[in-house]
Amino acid sequence: PSCYLLLALRVIDDADLLLVMEEHHRTAILRADPRAADRTFLISEYALQADGAGLGMGEQKAGFGSRSPGIDDPIGQDSEAYLDVFWRLDDYITRAMPRIEASVDNSFRR
Repeated sequence: PSCYLLLALRVIDDADLLLVMEEHHRTAILRADPRAADRTFLISEYALQADGAGLGMGEQKAGFGSRSPGIDDPIGQDSEAYLDVFWRLDDYITRAMPRIEASVDNSFRR
């Protein structure tokens, strides 16, 4: 395996939580290490679960059983697309922080 793959596998193995922007990122992680399934999330779904499935900026309510939408990578797009991604990530991170902080607090109590 390449050095990159070995490093990626180590990062995946060491991580308590893996938050990604797009579904294909999650798929790549799970292909590399299926054991990471219970700690790999779209940032959008993790944030929405954290605050009781409220809607994020610009989000539409998903149908029953569907996943919340990912955040498309803005690479190659104009500055407006980057700003949109920035504000969406800001919103999701803000919403996810209480859940992240609680999991950190719980891991230190063990």
